[in-house]
Amino acid sequence: SWGHLYSTLWDVSDKLIGKKYHDSAIILKWNAVNIAPGEKKVYSTVFGIYNKGSLDLVPAGTKYSGSDSLGNRVIKPVLKFTADKDTIYEGEKVTLTWSVKNSSNLDVYISTDIIKQTGNSGTITVNPDNDTIFYLKVLDTGKELAKKNVKIVVLKKRKKTDIDGKFTFGNDDFPISFGYPLNHSTSYFTLKTKNKTISNSDNLENTTYIKAKQFVDATLKERNTLTYRTDNFKIVQNLIPCDKNMKPVLSNKPTSYRCEYMIKNITGKSVSVSFSQIMDLPTVINNNSYLLVNKHKLKINNVFKLKDIPEEIIFVSEKNNEVLKINPKNNIGQEAVFVATGENYLLKNMKLNKIESQNAYSNDIAFLINWKKTIAPNDSTFFSFDIIGNKNDKIKYRYHNSRKISEMTINFKIGDAEIDSIGIENINIFLKENKFDFIIIEGFADNKGKEKANYLLARNRINNVGNIITESEIKKAKILRKIYGEFFSNLENKDIETEDKEQRIVKITLYKN
Repeated sequence: SWGHLYSTLWDVSDKLIGKKYHDSAIILKWNAVNIAPGEKKVYSTVFGIYNKGSLDLVPAGTKYSGSDSLGNRVIKPVLKFTADKDTIYEGEKVTLTWSVKNSSNLDVYISTDIIKQTGNSGTITVNPDNDTIFYLKVLDTGKELAKKNVKIVVLKKRKKTDIDGKFTFGNDDFPISFGYPLNHSTSYFTLKTKNKTISNSDNLENTTYIKAKQFVDATLKERNTLTYRTDNFKIVQNLIPCDKNMKPVLSNKPTSYRCEYMIKNITGKSVSVSFSQIMDLPTVINNNSYLLVNKHKLKINNVFKLKDIPEEIIFVSEKNNEVLKINPKNNIGQEAVFVATGENYLLKNMKLNKIESQNAYSNDIAFLINWKKTIAPNDSTFFSFDIIGNKNDKIKYRYHNSRKISEMTINFKIGDAEIDSIGIENINIFLKENKFDFIIIEGFADNKGKEKANYLLARNRINNVGNIITESEIKKAKILRKIYGEFFSNLENKDIETEDKEQRIVKITLYKN
């Protein structure tokens, strides 16, 4: 060890016992006694590197690294060598950046399996198939004067899956939007231009259905962001976990979420877009529920436009429980053009210019927010709104991940909600013949009679069907319910009462995750 020899100088024992060191040294000692006056003795040694070529003598502590082929001192090159990523997945590329000082008239190489001559600075893109060490070398006629390396770790390529990104929110088992806590969502976005409509819902007419891709092993943070691509647009949906003050927090500790969309126009011309998000609300929101806006109670069916859009809308159940808050104005991105609450079918079809009734005898209630913007070529715009849970407890979201398996319809007589023995048997057979994870029951009525009475009739029909299903040992948590009442009966002319047999039904639909 150089450190050991340096500290002991010449008093070195015959044997040294200790650790091995990279910084080692050799001391040569000669016995110089019995030299007569005026006599001279010469002691010498020869240093060399076995089978490694020539050896340079370089003064210690200087900037020199050796001599060139002509015997001139060579200043030690200063190397910088970096990679923009040290870990990649199969198929990804890495950019190497280098610079070399004090290397004039010398050769500089980036070396892997092959050697490629380069300049004294620059970048190169590489695509390694497996873990690889890249070397930056400075050579003088083949003799290495300096070297630096970077290692790139190549991981197996991550698998991706298609996902439409429809989401539903909830708190434990309490739903904030329809579908929670199951992997089922009927909330979605639409983007309309002059010639086309696209959406992440596959249940809309004259609309192109789009999906995003997500890693199968996505982390919590990665799950929050989805990117959709079309010929004309790049759409990024980002669910940002926040605290009660809408400050971003870790993905496992949110009490609210900011729903943010970035829309990029990837065409060569300006495009005017109308972008909407529809949130299908939980079934505890119905006609007996109400809105709290600026501390005023409002009916469920409402439209707010431009400057009349409130900063906060609170949805309150018929039991006076706050179910959720929505902030349409959060000063993030483009301001909304209008906000609407009410029957889902009206919002879906954009029939918002006139509110036919402040009453909504249905528990198929939704919230819609709409933005409009002309986006310049290759430019982007942002739209966002906030969702706040009914408590300060943590809220979660689930992405839609279910598919329809089978469906059956149960018919009823006018004004009747009872199911006969044959109907009960048919339901039980239907359940036994299909493998499923959860059920959606939807109840309807014709429009003969009072609207409220038909709502209650449809509810009774659903409850009777639900009782038969739960008697088959299917848990209530696996059953979702929608009551439409007479809403879909005689849509062309609601003023005329009809004995609409096709609407005196309960529909049972089975889904699998």
